[in-house]
Amino acid sequence: MKAAVRRVTYVLVSIAIFCFYSSDQLERYLSRVLNAHEEETIELPPEFDHLIDLKEYFSVGYDKSQSSLTPFYWHVAKAAGTTVHSVYSQCYRLIEASEIGGFASSDKLEIVEANRNKNHLNVDVSTLEGIKHAKDVELVESRMAEIIISPLFYAGLSEIFSVEHRGLMFAMFRHPIKRSISLFSYLQHSIWEATYNPIFANMTMEEYAISPYVESNYITRSLINRMEGPLSPEDFDIAKEIVKRKCLVGLSDEFDGSINLFNEAIGFQPNFETEVVGEESANAKDKQKNVDRCLEDLRTGKGDGSNRHKHADVSEGSETYKVLESKNAYDLELWELIVDQYREQQLDMIEKDLGFKGFERSPSSR
Repeated sequence: MKAAVRRVTYVLVSIAIFCFYSSDQLERYLSRVLNAHEEETIELPPEFDHLIDLKEYFSVGYDKSQSSLTPFYWHVAKAAGTTVHSVYSQCYRLIEASEIGGFASSDKLEIVEANRNKNHLNVDVSTLEGIKHAKDVELVESRMAEIIISPLFYAGLSEIFSVEHRGLMFAMFRHPIKRSISLFSYLQHSIWEATYNPIFANMTMEEYAISPYVESNYITRSLINRMEGPLSPEDFDIAKEIVKRKCLVGLSDEFDGSINLFNEAIGFQPNFETEVVGEESANAKDKQKNVDRCLEDLRTGKGDGSNRHKHADVSEGSETYKVLESKNAYDLELWELIVDQYREQQLDMIEKDLGFKGFERSPSSR
């Protein structure tokens, strides 16, 4: 009976692999599976010990009541990050540390109300000064936060977390050229931002692409904390290793699937103990209906947690597109790895659910 179940499991996982992967992705996946024993582990800077390795995480799992791990969401701009933030802060009502509660900053860590939900810790982890304050009030050590959300990846992992109180990193990613185009459109219209620069208002996409303002390999640079100067192949190898070992990845183009992956891997569930202004019913079913309604509003753009705007029209193969490609060569290669890793992590969840332990290889193939 067990052998029959195992054979069925093999078949199901095999089908999943062929459904998830294109021919090129399947070729890369099989190459990694067959050559995994030959891959060399690249040594990462010591601060990355502040984040748990995914291999270790998937072997032990995450139990909030017992674990010193805290989920750490790296908010990548223009990669559905605002919507992800809203899913967990606004809809799921998780106790969160981001920039929202920073208005009530003090020497005592406490939960404050904002946007109708009383689930925001009074810190601002979107700035270097705010991260220092979060460290001083022992944000992670308090274990009050169910999720920490910050756009400052390196400062967050190195200052907020420690070897004793590690982070579980996850992030949503987007194709680098699409993200660059979206960012430019946002810069043109975001007059409410303190960093708004009117120079973008009358600039064309073509002008932006060749200007000193355009980003160059932003993801790679952020991962290794080198925002200026040339990048080397060794730098890129470290960035790849960080994503491979430390990051649960999602794709903005597959938003629902990515949220499902995060939820299943990390165990996120709505926090019905959070106080919500105007929510009269204490019934769990009614609260779940409010969560579902909130999620649907985000999907359809009716809610106030999405951040959508019109984009410049840049055709693939155009000169502008080629310029952006040349400025983001490392990020484009990293994007391929991220897409493959997303597929693999989906399979990890399927394998976990089915009790699948991996494909056996004969001694001669090891």
